[in-house]
Amino acid sequence: IWDPMAVRTCMSAGEGAELHLRFGGKKSRAGGEPLDAKVKVRRILRDAVQSFGESVVPLGDSVRIDVGGIDVILNTVRSQVFHPDVFSNFGVDPRERAMLVVKSTNHFHDAFSAIASEILYVTVDGPYPSNPATNGYRNLSRKVWPLHENPHVS
Repeated sequence: IWDPMAVRTCMSAGEGAELHLRFGGKKSRAGGEPLDAKVKVRRILRDAVQSFGESVVPLGDSVRIDVGGIDVILNTVRSQVFHPDVFSNFGVDPRERAMLVVKSTNHFHDAFSAIASEILYVTVDGPYPSNPATNGYRNLSRKVWPLHENPHVS
């Protein structure tokens, strides 16, 4: 979840600190209200990154917090989730979790399908449709998934 202010608050408190924190709900009204919760700061990473194919994607300064037994990662650089190493970089082994929730459209699918027994999509209101096939692209000059099942085949 992108929330630079909450990250700074957690970094100031330090690893192991417990505090009341308001986080999330920063992008738009459609994204929901902020959450208010008692959290424990589990991990702080300066200049955190994640993989995306052969690329390295910056997350900026980031923290892993525990919210009632649920691990949540907050970051300072807006990015979707692309790869399971977004969890392992914070000390969470994604293969040991019964469920992972990622905030992403479809970019995560390739890397997570290698470790997931099932992938579920959740539709929510927001500035970008959860299903890109409903986006109504106007300037698309080539075949793309999910509009075409296999865009690489002529």
